[in-house]
Amino acid sequence: MRNSIFIISAFILAISNIPHPLQAQTADQKVLKIMKTNEPVIVDGADDEKAWAGAIKTDCFINKWPVDTGAAPLQTEVKLLYDDKYLYVFAKLHVKNSGSWLSNP
Repeated sequence: MRNSIFIISAFILAISNIPHPLQAQTADQKVLKIMKTNEPVIVDGADDEKAWAGAIKTDCFINKWPVDTGAAPLQTEVKLLYDDKYLYVFAKLHVKNSGSWLSNP
């Protein structure tokens, strides 16, 4: 009996250490590639520097809260850059005409 318990325990221990295959990204997952820049970036709320011209933009955001209702009615555009010291984030958030500006670069 002790021998059987030992063999079963050893078998369970052995199969629990088998590595599970890593899950790759599925087709519906979005990935934003971050570009490295050697150009200077001025943090001023505008993306008119040469560095931002090479940045990849994403604007495929969806509503997740409070319920998943699909594409957001007003899209947000995001670009990311990095250099040897910093990570730069540029986001353009579209709002309905509320009669006022949230920011004006």
